[in-house]
Amino acid sequence: MLVKSTNGCGLVVALFAACTSTSKVLVPADDGGAATSGVLDGGGESESGGADAGDSTLATDGPAGDALPDGMPNDAAPDSPSMPWCAGRETAFCADFDTVAAVTDGFTTANVAAGGTLDFDLVAFTSPTRSLHSKVPVGSGAGSSSATATKVIPTSVGRSVLEFDCNVASIGTGSGDWLLQIARLGRNGSEGAVGLFAQGAGVWAIFVSTDQPVFVDQLPAPNYGSFVHVSIDVRWSATAGSVRVAFNGVTVFAREAVTTATPSATTSVELSVGLAEVAGATPPGEISIDNVALQSER
Repeated sequence: MLVKSTNGCGLVVALFAACTSTSKVLVPADDGGAATSGVLDGGGESESGGADAGDSTLATDGPAGDALPDGMPNDAAPDSPSMPWCAGRETAFCADFDTVAAVTDGFTTANVAAGGTLDFDLVAFTSPTRSLHSKVPVGSGAGSSSATATKVIPTSVGRSVLEFDCNVASIGTGSGDWLLQIARLGRNGSEGAVGLFAQGAGVWAIFVSTDQPVFVDQLPAPNYGSFVHVSIDVRWSATAGSVRVAFNGVTVFAREAVTTATPSATTSVELSVGLAEVAGATPPGEISIDNVALQSER
């Protein structure tokens, strides 16, 4: 049953239909990761390298990156200007976009459509010298415009934490009800999903589904024009799941004892970052994302 706790909940059906849209598969390059282009524009396809990390059960005596209370603990190596941000970090997946040849290197798929652009941002980043840049034009319907990168990881873990730094350069003003995806954590394809979306001026939203919608709730949007550290912490369970979202270490949403998964065992978890139109006539948007990390715990 869908718990309707905000306005615009009629968009939820379109939301979950969009979550199963087709993406471009990134084929590993022959040299083990080098790709021919750093830009995906309007449906272009890029080669990609990087091995799956698989299951990762992490220690609990150190923070992941900066000391943020809502992230999952991890034995993270200290930041160093002489090495990539991801170097030495114990994560199921990590992307800092600083040393790869193409922005999608290490990801599984990319979905770039209808004038969307997915490339490097050489100006705004939190670890030198680049971040992921996602830009979409005005949309006209679910899935009509997108610029996202997705990583699928075979795993049997029961808890996943997606963390990343997000700088919203701009999200325009749309008419009527609309949803623009920022990030998403999924489980077993469409058997479970927690998505973070822009829903209007100053309003973001969290959507949770299994094989059917579960609930939707609103969040205060973070400040635009500067990087914000985002944490999405999900415990996958048919009866005792939980969802927590934090901006810069401050919890802005928390829900316990909720359904976040079907009763079937977890076989994979996927993360998506970047802008994608989900429902309604979405406004144009532009964001930069840096230091993406997925942490897992049994």
